[in-house]
Amino acid sequence: MTGDTLDLAAKGEGASLETWQAIARKAVGDAAKGALGTRADWPLADASGLPGAAPYTRGTKAARSRWDIRTIISEPDPARAHAQCLEDIAGGATSLWIDVGAFNRPGSAPSAALAGIPLDRVSLALDGANIAAARTALQLGINANLFLGLDDFAAMAVGLGSANEVAQTADLGREVALNHSNARAISIDTRVYHNAGAATSIELGAGLGAGLAYLRALEKAGLDLPAAARQIAFILTTDANVIVSIAKLRAFRRCWARVLDACGARDAIKDVHVAAISSELMMTRHDAHTNILRTALAGFAAAIGGADAITLLPFTLRQGAASAEARRIARNTQSILLEEANVARVIDPSGGAFAIERASENLAQEAWREFQEIEAQGGMAAVLSNGFLAHKVSENWEARRKRVAMREERIAGVSDFPALSEPTLAPPSSARTTSPLGAHHLDDDFEALRAASDAHLKSHGERPKIYLVAIGGEIDSAPRIAFARSLFESGGIETITGMSLSDAQSAAAAYLDSGIPIAALCSSDSVYAEKALAFAYEIAQAGARYVYFIGAPGELEQALREAGVDEFVPENIDAIEFLRRAFETLGIAP
Repeated sequence: MTGDTLDLAAKGEGASLETWQAIARKAVGDAAKGALGTRADWPLADASGLPGAAPYTRGTKAARSRWDIRTIISEPDPARAHAQCLEDIAGGATSLWIDVGAFNRPGSAPSAALAGIPLDRVSLALDGANIAAARTALQLGINANLFLGLDDFAAMAVGLGSANEVAQTADLGREVALNHSNARAISIDTRVYHNAGAATSIELGAGLGAGLAYLRALEKAGLDLPAAARQIAFILTTDANVIVSIAKLRAFRRCWARVLDACGARDAIKDVHVAAISSELMMTRHDAHTNILRTALAGFAAAIGGADAITLLPFTLRQGAASAEARRIARNTQSILLEEANVARVIDPSGGAFAIERASENLAQEAWREFQEIEAQGGMAAVLSNGFLAHKVSENWEARRKRVAMREERIAGVSDFPALSEPTLAPPSSARTTSPLGAHHLDDDFEALRAASDAHLKSHGERPKIYLVAIGGEIDSAPRIAFARSLFESGGIETITGMSLSDAQSAAAAYLDSGIPIAALCSSDSVYAEKALAFAYEIAQAGARYVYFIGAPGELEQALREAGVDEFVPENIDAIEFLRRAFETLGIAP
């Protein structure tokens, strides 16, 4: 190797920002917007401060070693719930989240489920608790951290509580502060707003509004502000949008620190507890194993964002009770992030990433405006009572629902790459509780279409079908074949693809042999210009009840209609409305 130069620091020519942006757009399409940050996106030096220092965007502590792996126990039978607790602890859980509402006797169920559980080293949180359940938990002599989980505003949001109960909760908070140093009475839970479809800024604004309302109530009950602040924990959601989820946790800390500072309790931020739970809104019933990827991303984002406790939902959530395998995967995902990926060994590892810094700051400003608007309307009790918040959330949900329908926001395994041949793991879970805000899943509209397809399969032995006519060579037809397959099968309409043919009469004969009532023409623009009219005519003459043309027809539109095309299918189509019409064409009620 004499004479060779092995310079490890040698540099090639750097790619331009435009090149990176083009690569990102090619890989993930519109999702690339905002994902590539530069110094221009974050021109302020150290505007987020340091971990453990104001403005606390980067964390409330200067060091971090791990987070609590918190698992949900929602088994209604106390004996089986007890077995799940032991299994979760043996599998690595360091915190248990008891769903009080799942038990037949909410007041006594926690003690029955927790008998013999090592609560000196495993923290406990209650979900859906009331005052009676909270008092029962306090009597268990728990030495580890205890989160009683009271949130009257979340209860109001689902139609189960009233503002009159806030004072009772505050009285209990004072009692807890004086007699139980390891406990917090209140857990402000933003899941109800998230699952109703609220924008992230509104979700955070509602959390801040509830937090301030409880500070006032606790102070009125006799606590000073630092002690009152310690009685309040927070629960935020994270989802598969990693950048937004990281920014959510960072922006929340910045905003809550500002609230406490304005109240004269600046240092109380150092004792805040923020738990994260993966989004139920994003979970799908079909292609359920894809939920493992979604929750892994949500868990990663929560860890990077600095959550104190993280809960990942089992991937079979939409099919009812979670299997032991699903619970194990949810636990192990966090263990891998902690023990193998070492995500917690660096505090705020996203600090200095321009896109995340900018997203955090923008979200903090937006959330603060939402919080100010809630306060201007009279506070959380007022906006929940008069419908103001429900109206805003509903507008947000309809806008997002439209993006999903247009497939601008894509759902893997549902609106993208659906797998009709993959069986669902179990029947759908029971209907969700209705509430003034509503409760949704992103795949609701697609799920309704798939349910109609499933019913047709059960009654007729096959799914509704469409025949895809591949015009020209395979290279010409493949892109639009892929588009059509994803579009139709996202609604449960099975696609049967014919051979790529250049002869219209041969293609019509193959279509006729299929016995399928509807067809779609698929090819490139250049082949369409030469052959589309002949193929449309022959397919229509072969007896097609309805003929689709995949793509924009351009100047050929009128001629194609005269040849037999009934509907044109551009890329920017409302998939839900289109598929509903397709079901009607097939004579099936969607």
